[in-house]
Amino acid sequence: MKKRFLMMMLAGVLAFSMIGCGGNDAETEEPSTGDEIVDVEGEEEMGGEEGGMVVDKPFAEMSLEEMIWASYAGMELPMTGEMEIDQTDADAVAFYLGTNDVTFKRGVVSEAMISSIAHSVVVLEMEDAAAAEAAAATLKETAPVGKWVCVVPEQSGTAHRDNFVMMAMSNSADAILANFAALQ
Repeated sequence: MKKRFLMMMLAGVLAFSMIGCGGNDAETEEPSTGDEIVDVEGEEEMGGEEGGMVVDKPFAEMSLEEMIWASYAGMELPMTGEMEIDQTDADAVAFYLGTNDVTFKRGVVSEAMISSIAHSVVVLEMEDAAAAEAAAATLKETAPVGKWVCVVPEQSGTAHRDNFVMMAMSNSADAILANFAALQ
């Protein structure tokens, strides 16, 4: 009787953990399908038409949020939310960057609104171009790709230009970083 009760309890725990993690294998989950996909073009916030937001400004005049939105051009992505990274909160900095060893002037993160989708893009404004290059190297090594627990992104990487650095962890990270590097 005790063994049967124990087996039932273990089966229940397994069922609840699969529900909490979406019931999918982390390596085969495809966040780019399903109802969470929204369009983004022409909206004030992410959440409009497919393809990213058209930002009609030169790179040097873009806000950090606009750099992210413009880097999403031509992609189907989950609905995202953007927020500033609080530099005074060491736990938040480590959560988004995977380290507290990068000092930045300002940072913005764009993450999937559904926490079971592995998508995070960070843009940091650094003191100068040398600091951006050093931060890109550090962030490439410290990217917290396991922070979602139940899912992991297929791609992650960094790019830098001028005094800005972008870190992307997403199934579309390579394309997002290429778009960032090509912004005019």
